[in-house]
Amino acid sequence: QQARYLDLLSAELGEPTPSPVQARAMTLADEVDELLYGGAAGPGKALDLATPILTTRGWSTMGDLNVGDEVYGPDGRPTRIVAATAPMVDHECWRLTFDDGASIVADASHLWRTKARQEAGFSLKTTGDVAATVDRRHPHLLPARIANGRVESFYVVAAERVASRPVRCITVARSDGMFLAGDHLIPTHNSWFMRHRAQTLSRQYPGHVTLILRESFPELR
Repeated sequence: QQARYLDLLSAELGEPTPSPVQARAMTLADEVDELLYGGAAGPGKALDLATPILTTRGWSTMGDLNVGDEVYGPDGRPTRIVAATAPMVDHECWRLTFDDGASIVADASHLWRTKARQEAGFSLKTTGDVAATVDRRHPHLLPARIANGRVESFYVVAAERVASRPVRCITVARSDGMFLAGDHLIPTHNSWFMRHRAQTLSRQYPGHVTLILRESFPELR
């Protein structure tokens, strides 16, 4: 059942993108018998601490969110934060601008589910990937979201490299990893690469044992 879920999720969202450290860990996995990879859930896929985030208790910011708080998914339903990193510094940062004039600052590894004009469907891309291909003639469509009873869609239309600033990421309980960020409630994504890779290895290699450790059971979802 878990394998079937992962296959469906991969088909919908595309293959997740590893960070450089994760990519190196996966190379080592083919060279050694045992590998221990440590890190918080979703590290490196981060938003500016000042990013407004709507919670079930009202507006907050990325820097003030706590595990247990509830934010909103694109379908308008609350989703619980199950993990959150400490603030991180010295990340490459970009400002993505959307067709309604809103903008969000994210690090280069943050994930977005987008569809470029020449693509048949949505796939996961890093901020860096989007920045390398987007402009007003070649926008990236984001998934639709529901807010205030209305269904709306956004396009990424521009990307600008900005000075590095403290950033942070969260992991939500939704299986698709999506939540709304910014004062215009833009759909964005948290990270699930290492979980995906660990489960893939367990399926591909009989006898391969993978341990995924989290502080609480909901963080394994």
